[in-house]
Amino acid sequence: MRSSTDLSPLAPLTDSRLAALCAEEARNAFRDYVARFDEITQRARHRFLARDWHGSYNDAAERLHLYSRVLDGLTNRVESLLGARLRERSVWQATKAVYSSLIAQSIRWEIGESFFNSLTRRVFATEGVDQAIEFVDAMPEKFASPVSQGGINLSGGQKQRLAIARAIVRKPDVYVFDDSFSALDYATDAKLRAALKGETANATVFVVAQRISTVIGADRIVVLDNGRVVGIGNHDALIKTNDIYREIVASQVSLEEVA
Repeated sequence: MRSSTDLSPLAPLTDSRLAALCAEEARNAFRDYVARFDEITQRARHRFLARDWHGSYNDAAERLHLYSRVLDGLTNRVESLLGARLRERSVWQATKAVYSSLIAQSIRWEIGESFFNSLTRRVFATEGVDQAIEFVDAMPEKFASPVSQGGINLSGGQKQRLAIARAIVRKPDVYVFDDSFSALDYATDAKLRAALKGETANATVFVVAQRISTVIGADRIVVLDNGRVVGIGNHDALIKTNDIYREIVASQVSLEEVA
């Protein structure tokens, strides 16, 4: 008997059936990710309360790696399902629609949508500063699409990406990113920051952020607590010497930030 997720169908699949199979794979992977993440988080809480900083830091690292590990496996399965039709956007748009309906009742549906966006970037191998494929390519006029007054036809993350792109085009000597990555899912945030390193290599960059992951690679991090400077240094130095920074690292990483 063949299962509904058999990756080697005997006969060609219709667009709707192929989209349904891919969407089911994505939904199941997201469920597995959430369950494993919650398990690690529960363990991390106990370690944090016990002031086991080393264990808490390891838990934070495991949660970050978990996201990529689950998505890498899912990407391989989806690519096997799609086969020669891997680049057909009509099938992928149908997959997105089915997936969204499958997670619509989940209390974590927003995180689930970010999870699918990360999958899209892997399937279509989006590289560089342009992390926009999951919303620009879906627009009828693509990059010629109009933006409504105030950007009301774009999400917070989409507006942030477009604003960053406008800044990059100007090639300034100084960049100030004031909470400019907060609306991005973790995978987009990480890829965008990696791409920005090359674009801003000869400029001075200031980043104001609440996410540790956004500033972890900075040459110098200034830690604020109730408006007071309580630490200055890079990540490696602060994690060893600054209690407040260490507590933030141990406790901050949540499902919303990793997704």
